[in-house]
Amino acid sequence: MDPSKLPPEVLANQPAFPPPLGVKPNFDNPSDTLADPLTIVNGVFVGLAFAIVAMRLTTRKFICRQGLAWDDTLCAVSMLGSIAHTTLCLSSINIGYGRHFWDIRAISLTEAKIKRLSAIDIIYGIVMYFIKMSLLLLYYRLFQVYSSSRKLVLGGIFMCTLISLPYVGVAISRVVICSSFKVNLEHLTYCYTKPVNTAVATFGAANVISDFYILTIPIARVRSLSIDSRAKMGLAAIFTVGLTACLMSIVRLIYVGVNFNKSDPFYRGAATSIFSAVEMNLAIICSCSTAFPSFYRRGKEVMSPLLRSFSRRTGSNGSRTKQENLGHFELNVHGMLDDDSVMKGSLEPIVQPIGTPHTPEKPPRILTLNMTRATIDVEK
Repeated sequence: MDPSKLPPEVLANQPAFPPPLGVKPNFDNPSDTLADPLTIVNGVFVGLAFAIVAMRLTTRKFICRQGLAWDDTLCAVSMLGSIAHTTLCLSSINIGYGRHFWDIRAISLTEAKIKRLSAIDIIYGIVMYFIKMSLLLLYYRLFQVYSSSRKLVLGGIFMCTLISLPYVGVAISRVVICSSFKVNLEHLTYCYTKPVNTAVATFGAANVISDFYILTIPIARVRSLSIDSRAKMGLAAIFTVGLTACLMSIVRLIYVGVNFNKSDPFYRGAATSIFSAVEMNLAIICSCSTAFPSFYRRGKEVMSPLLRSFSRRTGSNGSRTKQENLGHFELNVHGMLDDDSVMKGSLEPIVQPIGTPHTPEKPPRILTLNMTRATIDVEK
């Protein structure tokens, strides 16, 4: 009998996939679900990546006052794709994403819902391709004067295109073949077992290779630079982020390999998408690394006067006693201080209040200023 023609009351109590021996389906409140990890990881990493991308575009446009290049545009597109990936993942939780297949009612697997879930994998493949193109075009813009770097970048573009296009094509074919209600009830082999895992594992392995290839391109150029230890620490931090993204792609590949023959697409797919979210957003953050120094310098320029003003205000209470000891006058010094010159002079003839007898027994008040440029205003 065609399972899609079963009465609704039967389908309402039939799991989408037979549970393991001794396991009872729980449609209403399953204990083993990935809803919370899925929400937390996606929320944290997408929010962080979005802030970093906004910093990159702001720095490029308003601080460096340069137009957006192709690598900036692809970075922004990748961020939008990451947001779309997260939106699909989180909105699919209420239809069973992150649950075991036997904890989902078969009747709930409509064609529209299945297509929406299948789109998660497609978006991942497209976003990873755009992120890598953004990094490679950034390298090309920075190192185009070096012939060897240009060749490495062009080779990387060819490699990533050769890897990503077939994977996206396979993912789209799964949407076409595996989205019908009947297919899901019959558990078509193409949709749930080795063919899907083979495509994911193959792409994952090729993805790892391309990740490390892209990470190593700028190393030769950076090693030849003569920079101080602080700049080296900054570069090390940037490469650490990129290395972490590469390691996350390895973890994702290992997870797919361990669960290669397990037919539990909603649960395994959600677990894989958690690793995918971390990998995507760390790669986006790494692609924005060149904007960090300019943004830091500009932020330091803006914050320094505010901090000095705050410091003067907090120290005003401690200076009132000194002002009273000098005869109730205020001394305002404006200028750039340094250690190049020293000016010494007595303020006694200047600040002596009118009508106050001179007291020669007191030592003259000495003012020592270290400055190159200053204006001194004395007010009664």
